[in-house]
Amino acid sequence: MASVLKSTNRRLNFVLHFILWGAIVCFIFDLSGATSFSQKNQRSSIPDGFQSADYASDSWDETTLLQGSSQKILEAQFFEASIRKRELQGGANEIRTGIQLKLIHRTSLLSPHSNTQSAKIDILKELLELDAARLMRGYRLSSSSSGNPQSGYLASTNAVRKKHKAADVAHTKYSSESANNRISSGSTLGSGQYFVDFYMGTPARRYSLIADTGSDLIWVQCYPCSKCYPQSNPIYYPNKSSSFSSVSCSANQCFLVPAPTQASCSSRFPTSCQYTYIYNDGSSTSGFLASETVTMISSSGESLKISNITFGCGVSNAGQSLRGSNGVLGLGQGPVSFASQLGYLYGSRFSYCLVDYLTATADSSLLVFGDAKIEQSLKNAIQYTPLVKNPFAESYYYVGIKHVCLNGQILPIPSKLWQITSAGYGGTIVDSGTTLTYFRNAAYSLIVAAFQRAIPVPRVAPIQGLDLCFNFSAASGINIPEFSILLEGDVLFQPPPENYFVDTALGVKCLAMQGVDSPLGSNTIGNLLQQNFHVEFDRSNARLGFVWANCSSSS
Repeated sequence: MASVLKSTNRRLNFVLHFILWGAIVCFIFDLSGATSFSQKNQRSSIPDGFQSADYASDSWDETTLLQGSSQKILEAQFFEASIRKRELQGGANEIRTGIQLKLIHRTSLLSPHSNTQSAKIDILKELLELDAARLMRGYRLSSSSSGNPQSGYLASTNAVRKKHKAADVAHTKYSSESANNRISSGSTLGSGQYFVDFYMGTPARRYSLIADTGSDLIWVQCYPCSKCYPQSNPIYYPNKSSSFSSVSCSANQCFLVPAPTQASCSSRFPTSCQYTYIYNDGSSTSGFLASETVTMISSSGESLKISNITFGCGVSNAGQSLRGSNGVLGLGQGPVSFASQLGYLYGSRFSYCLVDYLTATADSSLLVFGDAKIEQSLKNAIQYTPLVKNPFAESYYYVGIKHVCLNGQILPIPSKLWQITSAGYGGTIVDSGTTLTYFRNAAYSLIVAAFQRAIPVPRVAPIQGLDLCFNFSAASGINIPEFSILLEGDVLFQPPPENYFVDTALGVKCLAMQGVDSPLGSNTIGNLLQQNFHVEFDRSNARLGFVWANCSSSS
């Protein structure tokens, strides 16, 4: 009996040892495979599938589709994970509380690209052509989308992985600090937007990006480029940066960008995260999502590195408005914008002060994150109006207009022309990427008629698409009427005449506004009207602030 028990115990021990060693071997195998997979997909190299910039064709798993409140949870998880992973390196305390980069305006006399022979009207003509493409394509996209208008400045080709734009997630445990970047007009580079120098990678390399409050994604032209437009400096090479890391298609941030129609993702073996963005003027970028270290360099040469910034590596990019740039710096309210990713560091607040780019000067404009670099006198005088939510276009900065006034008199414009409809159309957007100010036609015609009655000088034929032009050459002592906008919160935005009347010929001035033909279009406050104003986007308090400032003196 004892021998039988002894034999049974030996067999049992053998089985247990066999099971234990089998489990250990399987664990090591799985760990090795996972490590290999992780290194394969997260290493500092080009993700598989982009060696020839081809996209996969399999369908996404149904479990990867997100809707409603689960999308908001995912956005919050993305922010929290970013905070844990992001690190700051270098930089004195004063750099961490305010960093200023000296950038040169595209038409500045200091700019190597400056063309002193360019006339204002030639520059303006190019800007208006870009405005037309940017706005009108957007209206066509809006009217073709059933029940889901893309009334802002981005149209997604995402047919499978849905893009839901995020409301800002405020991070109050960080103090309000600031960082300044000089931004410059790119008008004669084939773009109506502003440019900001952006240092990315390890070692850091400079890229000139369009600073755009009307879009979210940060992206650069990236090797391997299957379709890229010409740029003056080298494109971004992932393999040349030790801090590059690709983003998996199963990662949280991948669900916050629009996917190509043929994108695929296996929950078992996820590949790199593919994206496609189409802008209103027809410009586009496609590629894969990644993370990098961004370096902010002060004018004194000190630097501050910020790790794990999510960006798009664009391998197929095209469009007139992108030429002359290396990509786009999205400053919208979406979760992957630069303003959102940096928000927790600087109190979810950024601002800019735009100089007159139609006049060749040695001055540059200013982009500020946080408020530590803002003069106290401006802080004391700034007025705020609430940011208005549009559930169909949450990335864009909407404000509410109550009245438009001329010489202090309220114009009889129906209030419905300022409102966002239940379908998400209309409303008023503040945009750095549009030149003129645009009003819906019914409002615009009343504004034009009021100016025409108030200016007793000869009217001349429209010039370069500007409808209302006057010849002031024989007039003396004639003042241009005061134009103002009464915003929600009963704050008055009153720009100087040079912001809404531009010189187009000797003695001739034209109204720098146009009408919007489409009933689906939005009103847009463009960058000309914002010049020499400190404009602040205070996202943590859901408000937009403004105060007159001599932006040239801040250069």
